[in-house]
Amino acid sequence: MSAVFGGATLDMREARLDPGATVDALALFGGVDVIVPTGWRVDLGGLPIFGGYDDKTTGDGDLPPDAPVLRVAATAIFGGVDVKNERD
Repeated sequence: MSAVFGGATLDMREARLDPGATVDALALFGGVDVIVPTGWRVDLGGLPIFGGYDDKTTGDGDLPPDAPVLRVAATAIFGGVDVKNERD
């Protein structure tokens, strides 16, 4: 998923997650929002260059050990990538 000089939203709240699923998110002078259900764990990492990425989900402390895991590989260049449970 890419946003260049703009914004993009990927709403995954109705999706079923396969093991090993990954989202590659690029924000170049823009923003990307990845929206996930509250029952998923998020493994967020990447490369921020004059930008950033943030896990704004409700935390994974209350989730069962076998909860689905979504890996988000973020590249934020003068932009941002946010993973959250609800739309703004």
